[in-house]
Amino acid sequence: MKIKQYIMKIRQGILLIAISISSVCSVFSQKEAKDFVIKQYDSLTQDVVYLVLTDSILYSNEAISQMTYFNELDSVAKEDIEARYLLIGNLIDYSVALNEFKNELVRSLEAVGFRVVVTKAENLPDVLSPYEHSLNVAQLELEEYATIDSIQNNSSSKPYVYRKTLNGIRFNAWFLYNEKDTSSSLTLFCNEETADYFAGEITLKQGKPSVTYNITKINPNDAYRVSFFTGRTSAIYFFNLLLNKYVFLKTDGRDTNYYGIDFNSGNLLMDGAPFDNFDVIESL
Repeated sequence: MKIKQYIMKIRQGILLIAISISSVCSVFSQKEAKDFVIKQYDSLTQDVVYLVLTDSILYSNEAISQMTYFNELDSVAKEDIEARYLLIGNLIDYSVALNEFKNELVRSLEAVGFRVVVTKAENLPDVLSPYEHSLNVAQLELEEYATIDSIQNNSSSKPYVYRKTLNGIRFNAWFLYNEKDTSSSLTLFCNEETADYFAGEITLKQGKPSVTYNITKINPNDAYRVSFFTGRTSAIYFFNLLLNKYVFLKTDGRDTNYYGIDFNSGNLLMDGAPFDNFDVIESL
């Protein structure tokens, strides 16, 4: 499916669900949530996102970063440690990972209805209207980490558990979002991750547990995949941020529900607690 057709499909789904949003919402909040979605289809009221992108990705390895003495080692010792702990860090094409993130971020922001203007930080408008927003991709990072998974046998009177250390890859993204109307600045964070696929079973042989399992190791393609999905997740979270901000301002804080969008179906979601949102770090 072509990108434009895909975007139109997503937009049509969002519009339809906005019109038929569940009656469990109050009429008041129902109107404000629908208004935010519907106004994205009018170029006169459509929200504009001025997007600043970075051209670099940092790399980190959780195991190495926890070695407080690592930087004090000589080059030979460092190379030995890196050879042991760097699984795919030196195999990744970082330009591919960067493009996967950036392209999907822009495409997904457009898919949910925003007009995206990619620009440089020095070219951002000095004054933004209520329908204009600046989003600065401040830092990106690919991080290798270790995690523990397990399989368990509960079929006998004495359960057995087998644990295995797995390797994973995260794509971390930090954003700067300046709220011109409140003179405050927010640092936003989100990420996506994946790890070795681990599956197996524990069977009993003559009363003793026997473990069989399969592991599919992570590879560079997994790094590109989490880069892609971090771009999409960032767009969804930013939509949710602006949606909830809009409802809050329009209702003077009287609507205490939280709203979000289901990217695949276009469903407008509501809950009493925050969901599908950035980790927000208030900065000076």
